[in-house]
Amino acid sequence: MIKIKQQRSDAVTRSRNVVLGHVHEKIAPLLPNFPYSYKDLVFLWKGVDYLVLDWLSKGNLNKIVFLEIKSWTSTLNRNEQMIRDCVGQKRVIYEVWKN
Repeated sequence: MIKIKQQRSDAVTRSRNVVLGHVHEKIAPLLPNFPYSYKDLVFLWKGVDYLVLDWLSKGNLNKIVFLEIKSWTSTLNRNEQMIRDCVGQKRVIYEVWKN
């Protein structure tokens, strides 16, 4: 019985942390110490939280940043690590697709 209570408590804690992490991803750009303008963010969510088009809103694109927001002790999952590595190895291209 004690083990079941511990498992339930652990599940609730993990679930709460996931929800709080999602909330943090959404509100982090509104915090005063956030390094980028909210106007320059494109929310992606899957694999990368935001694409930052730094200074585009001011008409002078400085850089493009793939931004993953983590809270507390969170770490990159396997997919996020692969994305980070791909970008780091400059295996990134720009395409235009027309139908």
